[in-house]
Amino acid sequence: MAEDSTIQAIRALLAAGDAHFQAASYQEALQQYQAARTRAEQAGNLRYAAFSINNIGLVYDALGQYEQACEKYGQALEGFSNLQGSSDTASDAVIRVSQATVTNNLGMANTNLKKFGEAADLYQAALSSLEPLVAQLKAEEHRPHEQSSETLQQLRSLDLDERTGQVWHNMGFNLSRQSRSAPSGQSTELVHQAIETYTKAIPLRKTATNQGETLNSLAFAYGFLLETTGNNEWFDKAIAALDRAIELFESSQPPNREGLATTYDTKGHLFTLASQQNQSLLTEAKAAYDKSLQVAEQILAFLDDVDKRKNYAERVRETYTYRDFLMVIEKIPEPTLEKLGIQKQDLIGWVDPSSQSTSLLSRISPESILSAIPRVVEIVDDLA
Repeated sequence: MAEDSTIQAIRALLAAGDAHFQAASYQEALQQYQAARTRAEQAGNLRYAAFSINNIGLVYDALGQYEQACEKYGQALEGFSNLQGSSDTASDAVIRVSQATVTNNLGMANTNLKKFGEAADLYQAALSSLEPLVAQLKAEEHRPHEQSSETLQQLRSLDLDERTGQVWHNMGFNLSRQSRSAPSGQSTELVHQAIETYTKAIPLRKTATNQGETLNSLAFAYGFLLETTGNNEWFDKAIAALDRAIELFESSQPPNREGLATTYDTKGHLFTLASQQNQSLLTEAKAAYDKSLQVAEQILAFLDDVDKRKNYAERVRETYTYRDFLMVIEKIPEPTLEKLGIQKQDLIGWVDPSSQSTSLLSRISPESILSAIPRVVEIVDDLA
């Protein structure tokens, strides 16, 4: 009875930490997870101590303190390794899934530290732990009904497909991040690999939100190929992925507003890229940014925490910048651009969120540019 009450107390602390973590109240989450770790270690419960340490790592991850996160994930992995052969009642499958989960988390921290090779090895290690369990689950499911076992029920409870899909998603993200700093030829190959891994992840991810997340990432990878090749096939694929993501986020209960805002923002980015070849798409880009802003303003209205509102408002401000400059570009007469020797697609390139000009744009108001154009034209005329 004493052990049961101790485990209940640890679970309550972990649940409280999870609630704070989901609300992005990271310091409060950290306090609860640390308390759970202390309670578990005092009780000699290696499994719950390892769970708690992993969750502490997640907090450091969310705070951007990736080195500290790696340290905690390493400690959690050691804790789960020590469970093998111990008196803990957790099954081998539970321990292996726990190890795979922490290994995946460690991989993501390494991705954020731009240690792409180490991260790739960790994701592969996580898959190597999960895939035999997936195979075992399929074998159990093909047994005659009367032979179904407790093993089948336990394997089903471990959510193996979703966990495997998360690893494939993170592998794709790792490849996409790596492509940004790679030479052009290698960069394109890495993006193709990322697309392949995202495609593997999508059918495994079980919730609308998680599928939408991967579709959004897939669309961004297609957008890179659109930008580098100019092939509209990639644009069509990207928009199809984003439209599907929007359907999924809207079907969530309640609708996933943050996912919707991000997806519409990505859609604006892609229409902006495509408008460099087809300027009629500027209107579509602006409409996508407008929709993103509409949803983002709804999110801001529900954020009570001052710091959260400030951080999210900063992200929203960037979308306003892109939208407003598209409006400016639409209003500049073609004869004016001809006098200035500027092509509209050059200006559109400035609005690309991946452009180096983004930080400059955020410091200039669109109105100031519009008001300055007539004077610039006068100077050009005088020089002529």
